[in-house]
Amino acid sequence: MTPETVLVLRALGIGDLATAVPALRAALDDFETVVIYKGGRQLAQVLGLVRAAGREDEAMAHLTTAVTLFADVGGQATAAPEI
Repeated sequence: MTPETVLVLRALGIGDLATAVPALRAALDDFETVVIYKGGRQLAQVLGLVRAAGREDEAMAHLTTAVTLFADVGGQATAAPEI
């Protein structure tokens, strides 16, 4: 894994899913940090790929940190996250 690299995949939300899924699989294998921008429509499939890559616990840890930071600056976490 490449620790200093962030890969942003936008295709999951607006583009060709057939191209985006293999790219996401490869990114989960090759990069420490993967940011999925506008992937909400494909959330179930993304979660499946995260689980298949064995990175669900890691994703939950990052999500917990993000929600905590958001709450610390006065935001209101009103919805339960899916991941």
